[in-house]
Amino acid sequence: MFNNVASLHVDEVRQNNARDYTHYDESVITLQGGAQYSSNVHISAKEYIQTVGSDSIRLDALKDKLYAKVAKGALHNSAERCDAPKCHEQTRVAVQEEIFSWITNGDRDAQPTKLLWVTGPAGTGKTAIMGSVADSCQKDGLLAATFFFSSFSGSPDRRLKRRVITTLAYQLQQHPSLAHNVGKRILNAVGADPGLFDKALKDQMDELVLNPLRRCKGRYGDSGSLTPMVIIIDGLDECEVYQFHEPTQSKRKVPRTKEDDQEEILSILFEAIEDQAFPFRVIIASRPERHIRRFFSGKCTHPNRGMARELFLDEKYNPDADITLFFQSKFAQIRRQYDHLPPTWPGEDVIALLVKNASGQFVYAATAIGFVQTPSSPPQIQLEYILKLRYRTEANPLEILHALYIGIIKSCPDPPLTFQWLQAYRQLSLQVRESKEALWMGPAKRDPEDLSAWFFGRLSESLAGEGDVALGGLVSLIRFPPPDRLESPYQFYHRSFLDFLDDRTRSRWTRSQPSRVTTPYAGIKPWIMERTSRTLMSKGPEVPLTPDTPRHKQYFMAQFLPTVGPHREQSPGVVCLPQPLAAILPVRRALVDREPEDWSTSLGSEAFVVSDVQASPLRVSMEQSLHTSMQALEGADIAQLQCLRPRERT
Repeated sequence: MFNNVASLHVDEVRQNNARDYTHYDESVITLQGGAQYSSNVHISAKEYIQTVGSDSIRLDALKDKLYAKVAKGALHNSAERCDAPKCHEQTRVAVQEEIFSWITNGDRDAQPTKLLWVTGPAGTGKTAIMGSVADSCQKDGLLAATFFFSSFSGSPDRRLKRRVITTLAYQLQQHPSLAHNVGKRILNAVGADPGLFDKALKDQMDELVLNPLRRCKGRYGDSGSLTPMVIIIDGLDECEVYQFHEPTQSKRKVPRTKEDDQEEILSILFEAIEDQAFPFRVIIASRPERHIRRFFSGKCTHPNRGMARELFLDEKYNPDADITLFFQSKFAQIRRQYDHLPPTWPGEDVIALLVKNASGQFVYAATAIGFVQTPSSPPQIQLEYILKLRYRTEANPLEILHALYIGIIKSCPDPPLTFQWLQAYRQLSLQVRESKEALWMGPAKRDPEDLSAWFFGRLSESLAGEGDVALGGLVSLIRFPPPDRLESPYQFYHRSFLDFLDDRTRSRWTRSQPSRVTTPYAGIKPWIMERTSRTLMSKGPEVPLTPDTPRHKQYFMAQFLPTVGPHREQSPGVVCLPQPLAAILPVRRALVDREPEDWSTSLGSEAFVVSDVQASPLRVSMEQSLHTSMQALEGADIAQLQCLRPRERT
């Protein structure tokens, strides 16, 4: 490009209106804004980064492109995590000090490592510790990037692997001490490869993180040196599987599992810390799941080159003392809110009993305090209710925690109804999540999202106010979104509560208790079928919408079709519905494109053909009870559903 030239340094070039020139190699030279080059100019081999004209506009566009691929809620200080648990003041001091010592002085260890695995049973406060460590590291300038997985709350990207590397790269690019050298190279990588975000995670790590670091040759910041910095990955065991659905994919191929994706992330991080250009320490927090422990076993115990260090949250860190401080502080806050409580309430013996029941589980302490603070009854009555719960003498900590969950549910006005709603929400949420294909809404496509709390309430209510009866007493377990946030899901404060809901043995206590509001069905699936049938027969929610606006109608309809029967078009006029709710709702694609006011007319006039390989087609009217229809079709292997044109009723 530059021929027959005299020697000239880049910083001496001051010309206008020429084409851009960018060279990536040992030196990085960027002339932007249309600077006009001369045929008699020679660029020296020294490394320069010269930005003129519209280069800042180009970089801003690349930042936006990278930001679009970020799991925004996974950052430690995201708005989505505003209520995330943190260590209470003066608690978990010992474990935090050990982590900080490893971050700042780990090179002085007898066997230095660049990766720390923080692990422990459910409820031991791993996420709270990681959140507090991330805050402190950011304050001290030690934090490079974070990713907080969550399988039970927040945005879908927080439970999948696909945004991990891009989220880390974005934070590195934004870091004040890295933006000038590392950050610009990250953005150049984004601009150089339009298909980068569709590549495998390993390739993304190479191109977005490792290659930019390698080109810096140790000069990461403006001063040429880098303060010790750390990358924090929390909740790795909550990363769920990300399936690719290809029409030509063989049915015999074994599908990926969440364990595969979690091990893939671990492998990529281990390869990164082995790269000499990678200057960061990495902290990974997770439960001690078998496959994760197996992965770490050799890397934490190798006699000559242990690559990782394990920090297990056990009695060594004296959790009982920290839980005692937590209870003392929280009860003091409650006393200040209620003047009628005596200054010694509830007494040291009561606190000691609560600490014993907690058995080192901070989630028990947090849930118990949340229940005491529930405004449905005075705090002393709420506390007395918890103290009266009985546990087996040989009960393990997890059983005691589950007994607390059962006790809180039993405190609701209609416990069977509450449990039924919880399990129905859980099953429908999983149905949406497991359908990893794009769900169509008219001509547009979107990824599966969490089930809307507003929509679920409208689908489930048979009487006005039933939702308040069912779930209103669970504020210590669930965060309820504002009524005007139609798209927001329920957020469960701790994963162990979802583990409890998924344990079928925990539902036995509900079978002998009749519901005061409605009669429970034999299982959750028939109940969902009945609610779907009622919605169809009512041509909308059984309880009229309040407010009854076009926006609310349209949103309910848009959620109703894919939630109760996510589907995809196989061929013109033929739709396949996935299990387990494949046979629940026949849906006609044309309904999606209609205006809300046309919905009720369509629901009352459509007819469908349900068929399988062996059975003859059965004509099913939409206004017929879906529950009765399914009994008639019991045993049929329904594979396809073909829509007929609207016909006249007979």
